[in-house]
Amino acid sequence: MHHDLAFKFFWHFAIGKSRELRHYVDIAYKIVKAAKGLPLFLKVFGSFLHDKGLEEWIKFEELIKKCQEDYQKILSIIYDALDQKQKQMFLDIACFPPDVDYRIALSMANDYYGPNKEIGVLRRMSLIKVEENKIGMHSMQRCLARKIIREGFHDPGIGVGLHNKGKKGTYHLNPEEAGFETLPNMTFLSLGRANIGGQFADALLNLRWLHWPGCPQDAIRINLEKNDNLVILDLSRSKVAGSWRGWKGIKMKRLKVLNLTGCADLLVTPNFSCCPNLERLILEQCSQLVHLDPSINGLKCLVTLNLKFASELSMLPVEMDGMNALKELLIDGTSIRELPASIGKLVKLQILGATNCFSLVHVPGSVCGFRTSLSVLALDDAKILELPESIGDLWQLRRLSLRDCRELEKLPESIGKLRFSLVELDISGTGISKLPDSTKNLWNLTVLKMDSCFVREFPCDIAKLFYLEEVHASWCRNLEGVIPSDISKLHGLRELRLRGTRISSLPSEIQFMSSLQTLDLLHCDILKELPMLPSNLIHLYVNPGLKQKM
Repeated sequence: MHHDLAFKFFWHFAIGKSRELRHYVDIAYKIVKAAKGLPLFLKVFGSFLHDKGLEEWIKFEELIKKCQEDYQKILSIIYDALDQKQKQMFLDIACFPPDVDYRIALSMANDYYGPNKEIGVLRRMSLIKVEENKIGMHSMQRCLARKIIREGFHDPGIGVGLHNKGKKGTYHLNPEEAGFETLPNMTFLSLGRANIGGQFADALLNLRWLHWPGCPQDAIRINLEKNDNLVILDLSRSKVAGSWRGWKGIKMKRLKVLNLTGCADLLVTPNFSCCPNLERLILEQCSQLVHLDPSINGLKCLVTLNLKFASELSMLPVEMDGMNALKELLIDGTSIRELPASIGKLVKLQILGATNCFSLVHVPGSVCGFRTSLSVLALDDAKILELPESIGDLWQLRRLSLRDCRELEKLPESIGKLRFSLVELDISGTGISKLPDSTKNLWNLTVLKMDSCFVREFPCDIAKLFYLEEVHASWCRNLEGVIPSDISKLHGLRELRLRGTRISSLPSEIQFMSSLQTLDLLHCDILKELPMLPSNLIHLYVNPGLKQKM
C-alpha cells in the first residue's frame, strides 16, 4: 500500500478512531514503515496493539527493530501472547481443510473450549478470517502454525492436527512412520485415501475431527467406538454405504457433524441412534440415496439437514416432528414430490430450500405451522399449482422465491399479511399475470423480481412500497402502458429494469428519483422518447435510436 493509505489502514485496526492520538502517531509511522505497506502485517500489528498502552506500543516498535524484518518471528511473538486455549484453536484452524464451513468449525470449538469465544478473539486479532461462512487464515499464518506443530510434534502436551495428502490409489498408513504414538492429544486428523488399522485406536482417543474424504470401503478396523471425543466426522466422497460395517462399531455421543457429501454408494442412510446429539447432517450429492432411515426423526438436536442434489431421493420421512431443533432443511435438486404434513411441526425451521425440485407438486398448508420462525422459502422450478392461502401466517418470512414455477398462475391474497416481514419477492418465470391487490401492504419489500412472467401492467400502487430498492421486470412481453408517476415517491429505488417490455412512456417525475442508479430500457421498442433523467444515474441501457433523442 501507498504510505498514507497504509497508515490509515493500520490506524483503523490499532486505534479505531478518526482522531489521531499525538503520542502514538510517531510510533505508528515507524511500525507502518517496517511493515513495508503489506496489508497482512498492517492488520495483524494494528489488531495486536488495539487497546494497548503507550508503553506496550514502544516495546513492540523495539521488537520490530530487533527482529530486522523477520516477520515470521514477529508473528510467533504475537502467537505467544495468546492464552493456551487461543493457541490451541489457532493451531487447529491451521490444520482444517481450506475454506471449511465456519459453523462446522464452531461446533468443534464450542464443544471443547466452551463459550469462551476463542474464535472471536482470533478474529479480532486478525489471526484468522471468516468470510461468507468460511473460516481460514493467510498462508503465512498457516506456515507459522504448522512450524509450531512440527516443533512440538514429540511434545505430548500439544494437541495438533495431522495431514496426510495420500497417494494415487489406496495404501496402508504405517502408524510408527506417521508418528501417531507420540501424539495422544491429537485433535484433528486429515487423511487421503490411506487405510488405517486397529493399531491407531489408542492414538485416536482424543481425536475431535476426522477428515477422511475418500475413505476406502474396507476401512473397518479404525475402532472409533473407543473415541468418546469425536465431534466432526467427514467421510465425504468415500465408498462408505449404509451397510458399511464401520457404522456398527461407532457410538459417538458427542458427534455434532456428519458429512457424507458425494458418497455415491450410499443407498440408505445408517441408523443414527449412534449419534443422538448430531447437529449437522450433510448428505449433499449422494446421487444414489433413495431412503432415510426412520431413526433420523430421533435427532432432537439436529439443526441442519442438507440433502441437496441427492437426485434419486423422492420422499422425506412421514414423521419429522422429532427433529424439533431443525432450523435449515435443504432439499434442492432432489426428486421429492410432496412435503409431509408433519413438516408443520418443525417450529424452529428458518430456511426451507427446495429449488430445482422438478417433481414437487404440492406445498401443504401445514407449512404455515412455522408461524414465528420461517424466514426463507425457496421453491424455484417446482411444479406447484398454488400456494396455500395460509402462507400469510408466516409472520417472519423475509424471502419468498418462486422463480420458474411455471404452473403457478396467481399468488394468494393473504400475501399482504406479510407486511412487516417480506423483504424479497421473486415471481420471475411464473404464469402470474397480476399481482394481488394486497401487494401494496408489503411495506418492507425492498426487492421485487418479476422477469419473464405474464404481468400486464405496472402495479398502480407501487408508490406504497416505500422501501423498494430494486424492481426487475425484464422480458415481461405483456407488460405495456405507462409507468405511473407515483413511482417518483420511491426515494430509495436504485434499480429499475424494464428490458424487453412494451411500456410506452416514463413519467417526467422520474428525474426526481435521486437514488436511481440503473435504468434498463433496452429493447423497449414501443418507447419513443425519454423524459429528463436523474443526474445521479450511472447505468443506462436504451435502444440506439432512442438514445439519440435524449
